[in-house]
Amino acid sequence: MNIFSWLFGKKKSDKKDHPDNTNQVVKALPDKNQEKNTNDIKVYDKYGREFYITKEQWKTKVLLDNLEKVKNNPDELYNILLSALHDGFFEEAIKYSEILVEIDAQNSRGTIILGIAYMKCKRLDDAMRVFNNFIKTFGDDGIVLTNLAKVYAEKGNQLKAESILWHALEVDPK
Repeated sequence: MNIFSWLFGKKKSDKKDHPDNTNQVVKALPDKNQEKNTNDIKVYDKYGREFYITKEQWKTKVLLDNLEKVKNNPDELYNILLSALHDGFFEEAIKYSEILVEIDAQNSRGTIILGIAYMKCKRLDDAMRVFNNFIKTFGDDGIVLTNLAKVYAEKGNQLKAESILWHALEVDPK
């Protein structure tokens, strides 16, 4: 290894350089040089090195454990759920989104996360129920209304979707 490789962290083999005390996720990770495919998620070990693991590995070894650990902390739970939705873990997000709706003082964000998870799982009636319950309880909210409009659009009711979307703009023109 030359001085530049040593200074800038380029090693011949990352696997050989992992200390024995690294966490289980890192031990299960593929070689850093592995070609990324569409089923992989980028992660970093505790030293900041980039790796890719499969979505299944992420779900079973990281996501579900992390959701369980933070299920009583609305801010952390929201952040993990947002990431889970971004990564396509819609079914996995539902249970914890339902918890977020119950414990979150910021009522709309739990409702929005849960409604989106339902929509992505094609549970449109459930999404509609969640959004309408929010509106009945807390009144109109631009983002909740916008997502309700998406449900109507998914159901093929464009006229209702446009009407709700227009109302969402009236409520929150930002």
